[in-house]
Amino acid sequence: MSRSILLLLIAALLAVVSCSKKHEVQLPELVTINGHGVEKDRFERDFVLTKEYHQAKDIDSLLIVKQLEKRYLDQLYLLAEAYSAGIDKDPEFQRQVHNEWVTQLTHIDGPLYNKIMPSSFGISSKELKDLYEKVKIGYKVAHIKVADKQLADSLYQLLKNGASFDSLVDAYSIDLRTVLYNGVIPWYFTYGTFARSFEDATMQLKPGEISKPVKTNTGYHIIKLIDKKQNPLDSYEKVEYELQKRLKQIKKTDFVQDYISKLFKRYDFKIDEKTAKLLLPLLKKRHENGTVLKDKALAQIWDDAIVHFKGGSLNVGDIIYKYNHLPRFERIPFTRYGDLKLILKMLSVQELMYQDALSMELEQDPVIVQKVKRFADGQLLEFANKQLIEDKTPVTDEEVRAFYEKNKDAWKNDTFKRVEKFVRFRVKSKKEQAYKAKLLAELKQKWQPVFHGDVIARAVKELNVRKHGVKPKPVLPDSTKK
Repeated sequence: MSRSILLLLIAALLAVVSCSKKHEVQLPELVTINGHGVEKDRFERDFVLTKEYHQAKDIDSLLIVKQLEKRYLDQLYLLAEAYSAGIDKDPEFQRQVHNEWVTQLTHIDGPLYNKIMPSSFGISSKELKDLYEKVKIGYKVAHIKVADKQLADSLYQLLKNGASFDSLVDAYSIDLRTVLYNGVIPWYFTYGTFARSFEDATMQLKPGEISKPVKTNTGYHIIKLIDKKQNPLDSYEKVEYELQKRLKQIKKTDFVQDYISKLFKRYDFKIDEKTAKLLLPLLKKRHENGTVLKDKALAQIWDDAIVHFKGGSLNVGDIIYKYNHLPRFERIPFTRYGDLKLILKMLSVQELMYQDALSMELEQDPVIVQKVKRFADGQLLEFANKQLIEDKTPVTDEEVRAFYEKNKDAWKNDTFKRVEKFVRFRVKSKKEQAYKAKLLAELKQKWQPVFHGDVIARAVKELNVRKHGVKPKPVLPDSTKK
């Protein structure tokens, strides 16, 4: 319904593919382990915030090497092992990295947005004066939002036959923000706030009247006008500049809506109805915060494709992941097949935009490549910690009980039942720390770090210029292996 919600959708959904060789852009690195390194620029940004930087009279290569050893090498060892062990092939990791590609390429003011948006929109004085007249009126409405036309038509007929608007809101509306208020949008809106069709229908109503079902990009709406009022405005001449900005934003939003509608046709978007109908009954059981949890029944169709489009597809797992990462009020309940079809389209918008970005080769933008690479390394470290350390250090009930008995005084003689979860956490942490130390010792025998003297020299020079505004002549190490 809302233009702002549509633009949020464009800025915030997810999906599935890891970095490929064509995405690689190499930046100068200070040290590498098995091909994985610390970028000079990243190090400098982090280092200038440390006490070591501020306490040092001068920055030299030895100080930089010590900082690399202290803060980064353990991470590089784990990254190297994660890639060597194939953890980067984990489907969940790939899904998260793909999501980052989608987000980086398609967010508002991102590469795709800047590519498709016209440099200017024609704005006439007549359009500005029409807008000036329209924004003089504020409207307060309630609405019932549903996913498909057939249900909307049925509800409209019930209302015409005397059914209670509030009761139908409670029973059928999928706008979770307004259901709490009997469908009322709790403010007066003016022209240019919501979808054009929604606003045009509202403007035709008298207080107390309801509209026929109105289609927008996010469903069908039955609108009830509660009140309208005059908005106090300055003269046209005083507000003309603000009107120009508002009309430009309206035209931008209309352009994006039209662009998205065309994407569904251009990429031949289709829903696999067989899989969708298998999924629907499994989605009705939701967690208390509206998320869907993977269970035995869902696992059976988790990898089945549910939407297809030119260039790719999304499987059930992708859709559940995307759905669970929506804002809470966007996680509409799946009570009817129409609800599922609507949410599948909503969750596919950014994926189609991503396909369009690929067709324009926007994924080769070096800035985007590096952002995604940093994200991927950070996520892979989390996966590595879980699979290489956490999963390798299970804790038994006997270990927890024994630790408690040995350290009763530390728990102020609380009963085991009361502090068990804290004891378990302590035992688990100690086992993980010991196992990680042992693993890192092994990895240090397996791989040797390579310090790149020429890149370190450049970092020394730049950091001293930043610190003193001068260019000293640091003593540089050779490119050495340690």
